[in-house]
Amino acid sequence: MKPTKEQDLKMINIILANKKLNEWCGTADIDYLHPDTGLSSIFKHAVPRIEGKYHIRLATVGGGWQASIEPIPIPTRISGYCEDNDPAIALFWAIYKVMRIEEE
Repeated sequence: MKPTKEQDLKMINIILANKKLNEWCGTADIDYLHPDTGLSSIFKHAVPRIEGKYHIRLATVGGGWQASIEPIPIPTRISGYCEDNDPAIALFWAIYKVMRIEEE
């Protein structure tokens, strides 16, 4: 079965976001969304980039995971939410949002 255009675009966005996070972290070819190693890779490479500047919270909410990243002091809330029970995906997208804001 051939993927739909929407599925192709979603995959392209995921690949580009992963590549951008690799560049931001100074890493190469790490799959930050890999089910087995993604979460540990995020904590090893991406979290240190924002530690001390942001409060990071990763918690179960409903049937999924929510990653909240709040600037210190807390003027606004930046958060990502995932319903597929994968904390790496929730934390990945929350950190990706922070990375994009810091680049502006």
